[in-house]
Amino acid sequence: MQKWGYCYISGIKAGLHFETSYPRIVSFDSTEPHVKVEELRKKPDHEEVFVVADAIARLGEEGWEMVSVAAHGDYGNVTLFFKRPLP
Repeated sequence: MQKWGYCYISGIKAGLHFETSYPRIVSFDSTEPHVKVEELRKKPDHEEVFVVADAIARLGEEGWEMVSVAAHGDYGNVTLFFKRPLP
């Protein structure tokens, strides 16, 4: 039976572009510590809008597939959910 690893990106607001408020990637699967948290930071030569875009691109390169977007609250706050097969 296929097993899956899961992660999400939170701390973002979606509109015409992504805005951030303490964005982070939280991942959990059986191959790592139960929960791994990575704070996302803006690169010196990038604008804030690229923080989330860069994280999504990197997750894709690592084999993660976006499977859901959950909106919460009235201010455009969203959480992006990803999964990938475990070896």
